[in-house]
Amino acid sequence: MAMKLAFSARQKLGLAVPGSSEKLGAYLKQEERVVRLLLGSGAFQVLRPAHYRYTLPQLKVFQLQVQPIVDLR
Repeated sequence: MAMKLAFSARQKLGLAVPGSSEKLGAYLKQEERVVRLLLGSGAFQVLRPAHYRYTLPQLKVFQLQVQPIVDLR
């Protein structure tokens, strides 16, 4: 039996980047490249522009098996 569970989360990251701030802005505008770098390319797929899916490794505890799938926008 499949059961859907959904929740929402937000996270903000602040980093100091001395000396390369002009290059960083251009790099961060390449959204898919940044997301792929953060998550890795193995279980990552582009659904449409600015919408991605990331499949995490399966978790198994006793008889319970969970396959987390995260949609990012």
